[in-house]
Amino acid sequence: MKSGFCVSLKELKTLIRYLEKFDKKPMDFVDLSGTEICRLTEKETEALAECLNKYQIPCMGIHASFPADIKFIGKEKRITSLEDHTRRLAERCDILGCKKIGIGSPGSRFRDADISEKEADEQMVDTLYRIRQLAQNQMILLENICPAETNYINSARHAEALINRLDDPGIGIICDIYHFFCCREKLDYLTSHFWSKVFYLHIADPVKRRYLSRNTDNAFIQYTLKVLKKAYRADGISVEASTENIIEELMECRAILQLLESEMNL
Repeated sequence: MKSGFCVSLKELKTLIRYLEKFDKKPMDFVDLSGTEICRLTEKETEALAECLNKYQIPCMGIHASFPADIKFIGKEKRITSLEDHTRRLAERCDILGCKKIGIGSPGSRFRDADISEKEADEQMVDTLYRIRQLAQNQMILLENICPAETNYINSARHAEALINRLDDPGIGIICDIYHFFCCREKLDYLTSHFWSKVFYLHIADPVKRRYLSRNTDNAFIQYTLKVLKKAYRADGISVEASTENIIEELMECRAILQLLESEMNL
């Protein structure tokens, strides 16, 4: 399984400067912010694609795909805004050669008290359908998020139920191990059908959502190892975490991911 990092464009520049000095690639791929790349012009996106190609760092996925003011559900959902942003996002992904769009965006999915979960589900299914129709070249991957960040689609089973209603091979699930662990998901209770829909992984240390390090709790490491064994269709794991020293912390985190992969193959 390939390993990479969710990075901002500013962090990407730091990584590029590192690559210019050292002939050692510290990751297999990057995962970029959809909100950020949608601010780029077409020419700027083409230049970014050329830079990634030069250093042989593909963009495998997109996180932070939608800003909080574009709503997936509720009275403030605006179809025109949703579709306009999706078109721009899909165009940028095509230029970058990116094939996975993550649907996390906790602010976009917050459920107000005046909308029932059933009503929210109907609107969310419609949202996923519209995104899929406008991003035909990408996999659309729904992510469940812990209650500390949003109040809708907190469980893996809820995410699975929504994508099952669409029954589209281009729509699947991101398993963010950080959120799974925080939500206390019982991995053995999730069916083989669920794991067959997991095409991509995110991860972060549950303590302050940091990069994995030698201080990461062993219980989380063992939980992660179990996820890796179950998520047999996932072809990449991306670290989505905060960092103070991206190069130093990235190197240590990368070593831990490689160790986990070697243990998984034993």
